[in-house]
Amino acid sequence: DRFGFYIIRQLTIGVENDHMLEEMGFSKSRDCLGYRVIVKNIERLADHAERMAKDVLEFKKPINAKTFDRLKELSDYTLKLIDDSCLAMFKQDTGEAELTITNTGKITKLEKKVFDTMKSVKNEEEIYRIRKIIENLRRISEYASDIGEIVLNTNIEKMIKKKTPFAIISAERFTLTKGENQKRHQDLLNQLKRDGFKTKVVE
Repeated sequence: DRFGFYIIRQLTIGVENDHMLEEMGFSKSRDCLGYRVIVKNIERLADHAERMAKDVLEFKKPINAKTFDRLKELSDYTLKLIDDSCLAMFKQDTGEAELTITNTGKITKLEKKVFDTMKSVKNEEEIYRIRKIIENLRRISEYASDIGEIVLNTNIEKMIKKKTPFAIISAERFTLTKGENQKRHQDLLNQLKRDGFKTKVVE
């Protein structure tokens, strides 16, 4: 929590001071808002980790091996999502961010694997605590997806600039004489070039 407050203070200073904003590596003050949300998500992620640790300490006996293995698989996958989303943030890699968002959807299948191993479990307290751990892991995976979304949002302008617009023009749209058609077609191509389009004539 203290580290989170420290970063938020730094972001606040950056918003109010252009020089500090540049020193922090931001080109626009609005980017600070996205990073403030990321800080809050990581802080909440840590809260969920703390809750899981407390639940583990309160287990009176070890859970069955199959449930443990599937739970570990879910935990490892969730941790990978967080690592990938943070790496996408540090690198400003929109492709990695999109992949993280997509991969978050696989959490449901891993949750089902854990539940399938619990069908024979009779201890209600054990079931309750495992369900809580699964819920915490799912919430953490959602924070990873949120971080990915923020990476996309803060880089949306760069993504748009990288994409070259295109248009398909069919000769069938022109119903004038051949000479008039060619002139109309050439005028349209010239206009597209002036507007920043790349043009290619396909016979």
